[in-house]
Amino acid sequence: MAFGERIRKFRNMIGMTQQELGTKLGFSEKSAVIRVGQYENENRKPKQDMINNMAYIFDVASESITVPDIDNYIGLMHTLFALEDRYGLTVTMLDGQICLKQDINHSNYNRSLADDLQSWYDKKSKLLVKLSENCCNLCNLTVL
Repeated sequence: MAFGERIRKFRNMIGMTQQELGTKLGFSEKSAVIRVGQYENENRKPKQDMINNMAYIFDVASESITVPDIDNYIGLMHTLFALEDRYGLTVTMLDGQICLKQDINHSNYNRSLADDLQSWYDKKSKLLVKLSENCCNLCNLTVL
């Protein structure tokens, strides 16, 4: 998802119009909708201070607005290359499936990142179990 789509997504998530966002960002009533529309349609890219202001309004990290565009394979591949170079996350095979692995011998190996990834995995696993239980409760099924 490109930055314009992210801006629109976060704006809609908090139920804000383009006019309201533009006004909160300091644009005049006349130009608020136009400027936010330009950002969302990617005709204009906001400067970092504007991105920071949007992130504050949306209550998200500014990086969530500016992360690389991975909606196409070229963008995704470049992101994977950057992850390998920066963090040692490498593409590998496990049980016949492609997966990402953090290389502990990589010069940029970071134990803190490994802990964060483990935490993410644990939370995701718990959420999947909870979703499964809720689904079974709705369908009156028993969870084994």
